[in-house]
Amino acid sequence: MNLRLLHAEQAAPGNFDTAIQLLKQKLRDGYKSTILGWVNEALELFLGILHTIPLIIVESGREVDQVRELILTAKEYVLGLQMELHRLGSRDNYNHVRQQELAAYFTHFNLQLPHLRLF
Repeated sequence: MNLRLLHAEQAAPGNFDTAIQLLKQKLRDGYKSTILGWVNEALELFLGILHTIPLIIVESGREVDQVRELILTAKEYVLGLQMELHRLGSRDNYNHVRQQELAAYFTHFNLQLPHLRLF
């Protein structure tokens, strides 16, 4: 089997711009789902961003910076939403101390301010 590597010169022009716009739309959809309290859907959207990023070809420092920003944002939301899902799941246990502890941890993630007050 003969495998060829795709180099930046072989990539279609505008490929990065198209990919980054799609990821930014996913990011906006994730924000919207977070505001609406759809934690599972938001988590899937942010994970989708992280799963797609390794497939993007970057050619300049500006593009690298844009991708890094998306990675950092998506990572914070994935961790925060996973924490929130764990907290919501612990409601059944009636362990109020643990719920408060998880709620306090949730505030340490770098989320947009409106999203920190949701749940």
